[in-house]
Amino acid sequence: MKQETGHTTDKEVSELLRHIEPEKLAQFVAEYAHRNASFRSEIFKHFRPQEPQVSLDDYRKEASDCFVFDGYGRYGRGYNFYEAAYMAGAALCTLLEKGNYLFTQNNYEETAAIAQSIIEVIPRNYELVDDSDGELVVVFNDAVELLLAIVEDEKADEALKTKIFHWVSKEVKEDIYSDYGFDEIDSLLIPYTQASGLFNDALDLAEERIHQATDDYRLESAVMNKIHLLQQNGLTYEMEDTINQYMELPGIRKMKLTGLLEQNRYSEAIMILKEGIKVAQQKNHSGTVSDWKDQLLEIYILLKDHKNVVKSAEDLFYNGSDAMKYYHLLKKETEPENWTTRLEAMLSRRKKDSLMGFPDHVRAQIYIEE
Repeated sequence: MKQETGHTTDKEVSELLRHIEPEKLAQFVAEYAHRNASFRSEIFKHFRPQEPQVSLDDYRKEASDCFVFDGYGRYGRGYNFYEAAYMAGAALCTLLEKGNYLFTQNNYEETAAIAQSIIEVIPRNYELVDDSDGELVVVFNDAVELLLAIVEDEKADEALKTKIFHWVSKEVKEDIYSDYGFDEIDSLLIPYTQASGLFNDALDLAEERIHQATDDYRLESAVMNKIHLLQQNGLTYEMEDTINQYMELPGIRKMKLTGLLEQNRYSEAIMILKEGIKVAQQKNHSGTVSDWKDQLLEIYILLKDHKNVVKSAEDLFYNGSDAMKYYHLLKKETEPENWTTRLEAMLSRRKKDSLMGFPDHVRAQIYIEE
């Protein structure tokens, strides 16, 4: 009879639990565990997530299901791309919170599975929603940070880190990450290369990405990976050789320039900048041209090269993005008795070069100041 009564009681409790709101049940369990030490121990004994319970494939499906594309927007106005992004961001954020909790419980494998699933799913659905507030980008970057926390944790298993390295090696080849601005995934490659000790594999991957790059943006990303790999492994000569080989890429040229400036090798830096200006002009990259010219001007100012300061500032006054900056510099570099003549020449030429149909606000600002 006792066994029968117990069975009946279990059915009654099960039926009751079906009708209790999850939030209220969770609150009751938490409060009771706080008062009852033995019950608290049983909770941790049965539910502490120290071992992985869910696979990467399962989390991929759960993350994918956060994107709902068959619903309608509010007020019957059809599908709402912005609302779909908002709902997906909120659901993925909740999933990421679970990943962060599992990390504190040393369940690194399941933590990694959650982070990996989020990183995979967001770029693959990004063009189907309107992420105007950038919530999905934030969740994506937080997932990358979670994977970085695993590689930096000494308690995490080496085999898991090697497994994640191979996953990163596969994912960084996908164009979706650079197409939609999720290049933060590249930050995983170097740490996991070091953790797994697979330097040659990572270097081969970098070379493969270099040869398969379809544009300068992807090429520069792949070259940067190779340079950082060589640098991390103390291969200075090979690193310098790679930099010199890809100087036509602005980011690589900037890296070279930074090194020269740190060593006060100004004449070489000036030569590097002048070459960069020519390359950018040939490619019709006007923004890069202005950037290099502005950097060149900064060096001339540092060297107190008055003649070239004036020459560069005048050029940028007509062709740069911040004419007032160069106006002030030219006024500073010009003797007061010569300023009126120079200013008239500057304004005269600027009037000729102003775009037809658009007022020259720079001229107005100068008139006010003068």
